[in-house]
Amino acid sequence: MTAKELKTLVTFLMFHLCLSLNDSIHGTPNIIIFLTESLSMKDLGFYYDNSQETPNIDSLIEEGVVFSRFYAQSSRIASLSSLLTGLLPPRTGIIKSKFLNFKEIPSLASSGGLQHAEITLAEDLKAKGYTTSFVGLWGLGIGRNAEYLPLNHGFDSWYGVASANKEPCMESYKTTSDSLYTWQSVCAFFSPLLYILPFVSFVGWYKGLGNIVTVIIVIIAFIIYSSILHDVIHFTMDFIQVKSCVLYRNSNIIEQPYTVENLTLRFTRNAVQFLESSSISSKPFLLFFSFMNLNQPEFASRLFSNSSQSTYSDALKELDWSVGRILRVLKKQDLENNTLVLFLSATGHHVHKASESCSVVENGEREASCLQGGSVNGIWEQTIRVPAVMRWKGKLKEKQIIKTPVTIMDVVPTVLELLNESTEAVYLDGKSLLPVLLNSSAEFKHKYIFHYLDVTKPAAITSGSYKVLYTGVKDSRNLQFHEPPLLFNVEVDPEETSPLPNVEHRELLANFSDALAEHMKTRKNKWHSQLDSRIIPFLFPCANFPRCFQASDENNDFSELFN
Repeated sequence: MTAKELKTLVTFLMFHLCLSLNDSIHGTPNIIIFLTESLSMKDLGFYYDNSQETPNIDSLIEEGVVFSRFYAQSSRIASLSSLLTGLLPPRTGIIKSKFLNFKEIPSLASSGGLQHAEITLAEDLKAKGYTTSFVGLWGLGIGRNAEYLPLNHGFDSWYGVASANKEPCMESYKTTSDSLYTWQSVCAFFSPLLYILPFVSFVGWYKGLGNIVTVIIVIIAFIIYSSILHDVIHFTMDFIQVKSCVLYRNSNIIEQPYTVENLTLRFTRNAVQFLESSSISSKPFLLFFSFMNLNQPEFASRLFSNSSQSTYSDALKELDWSVGRILRVLKKQDLENNTLVLFLSATGHHVHKASESCSVVENGEREASCLQGGSVNGIWEQTIRVPAVMRWKGKLKEKQIIKTPVTIMDVVPTVLELLNESTEAVYLDGKSLLPVLLNSSAEFKHKYIFHYLDVTKPAAITSGSYKVLYTGVKDSRNLQFHEPPLLFNVEVDPEETSPLPNVEHRELLANFSDALAEHMKTRKNKWHSQLDSRIIPFLFPCANFPRCFQASDENNDFSELFN
């Protein structure tokens, strides 16, 4: 056989091998998506040798495919909308507006939310015969008649909360609030005297004591009025904040206000029940589990609290236990080999950890550096480059590390391609991950990845090893525009501490500018953000007006979850 014939034969065999691998990975797998937030690579033991907090997530990583450059969006709700739709946040409007500083939908009474024109992954899968369930934190709006809740976006069932955890949902809030209220009432009663006493003294000195009686009567009336007004305002604000803690089962409010501390246990119990019922059905399923216990203020149930050095670590341990409990059901029901599991974070960790080095483990050696978190800038790598793992036993190669830049928008087209559904008729910003899943060294389709801080235009662009930064966060309310832009090689400088000299990279910067101009041509509704939508008081969810109170009848015994 000649060298030419041998080369032709090898090419032929490789081609058919790729076809067979591609065919073997297609099918109708069950799908579980775990989404958390405020989690950096260094929080997981797989990346950081000394961590003992996440054995179940680390085991999932050991058995799956790890993405070392997986990009989320600059906020939790922006990442969730991209994960569900495969679109950039400005296309859905789920992102900070140009003028207002909201990063979440500001009120349960807001008229904004994820629009029905956006087709979600759940809707696609439901049309394919899947049973779909959403458990946990939503955050993409309620709207009129609950039009934006998960049941109206393709999910058959929902158990969870509509907005991110806030302090009024904590058990400790009432005691603190009552104490604070007492002092505020005292201050409200006496503070007017600080302004009026000098005036009374002047009148007594200038006009005599006879006019002081009238002045004192006016003062007393004013104090009573100001105290009552303060109490009304305080009661109204406190009522709205506490009653915003709303727990849903499907379209019904089952607890208002809820106590946040045991929510992870309740979410886990509901997810386990869904999996157990789905295991006896012939239909494939989608379980979307959205955790909220790492959202500030972090919380953990009493079973996990005070088990480590911080509330964050307690919450992370409970999250890891929850993931492990659900994976245990898969194994018990013999569903592991037919279930695609994804675990990812919507944002990086906000707290800067110790400076010890950490890195991705590959073939027993540490290679690619990982990020510690800590930036308040919503567009630095610490915030948008997040842990992500995908496991499908028997289908995807274990302990595989993909260093190609990919995004949270790529999940939708990947799942659709697994189901042999064409995405050509639908516009998606995401690209299928199958090429890099089958060949980790393959060149990916994302030539440029656009990162947004608000609805106007990209704040940064990533291409290969390079990232250009046009806009950063100056403080909690203001953006900082970089002119000229900052250029980084994030492969060798993932902490973005050493900008490259622009003079030596003029051609590269020009290519970024051309890509930005072309991208903006694809934008429609360039200035519209759902976070700007009107707040309409009668849209506020209320279990039984005017009390807006609903006690839970659920069992608070979770012992069966630990059997």
